[in-house]
Amino acid sequence: MELINAFFDNVTATNIFNTLLLPSVTRDVLVWKFERDGTYSVKSAYKDIMNHDVAVVQHRVSGNWNCIWSLKLPPKVKNFLWRACRNCLPTRIRLQSKGVQCTNRCAVCDDFGEDSTHLFFMCSKSILCWQRIGLWSPLMVVFDIDASFSTNVFAIL
Repeated sequence: MELINAFFDNVTATNIFNTLLLPSVTRDVLVWKFERDGTYSVKSAYKDIMNHDVAVVQHRVSGNWNCIWSLKLPPKVKNFLWRACRNCLPTRIRLQSKGVQCTNRCAVCDDFGEDSTHLFFMCSKSILCWQRIGLWSPLMVVFDIDASFSTNVFAIL
């Protein structure tokens, strides 16, 4: 009661105190609605924020992210792959979109349009790397030139 009186004016506090509980409720207790047992957890709060916060939802990128995180690779490799799929790598096209004055030509092959798709799948040097390790043909079976980089990565994985 002290807490309610401290936060609300007298009229509002009186209305709160006069609010009847459901007949099935014998005493008033705190219950966290995002957990079955009613106990608060950071995990359930995080899930709720991630699923309902408009600012978070509008930046969500679809994809099977568990596929990346469950790979048996060092964390820094998984993080790099995640950043690439989220279009966070500083490619020339990305840098230009952020106002950096630079050419959009690939630093490796001098072709136009250095983005993640070009760097990892279309650059002549990356194609040569894939061919040398014997993965170019299997990659091209699932690769879609019209799809986004992340869509192609998830298809490959």
